[in-house]
Amino acid sequence: MKKKLTLFLDEPLIAKMKSLAQTKGTSISLLVEQIFVEQPITLDSSMPKNPHLEEDPFITKFGGLLKQYNQYSDAELKSMSMEMRLTRHAV
Repeated sequence: MKKKLTLFLDEPLIAKMKSLAQTKGTSISLLVEQIFVEQPITLDSSMPKNPHLEEDPFITKFGGLLKQYNQYSDAELKSMSMEMRLTRHAV
């Protein structure tokens, strides 16, 4: 049984997804469903990943960059960022 899911996205992204869906002859709902199916889900790792899905070069290059910072809260990261900026740009 399928249920409704409401997403709040930027208008340019919605337009891009509508165009992509039209090009592929499908709907945005099916594209989103495919994304959810293709993503590795930690609770259910038994779902196979599609080997034909193109990898995003940006994600491939920078995907693990912030793993070392996952132990910090948003406030701590903001503070660390500000300290780094002050250090780099101090007169």
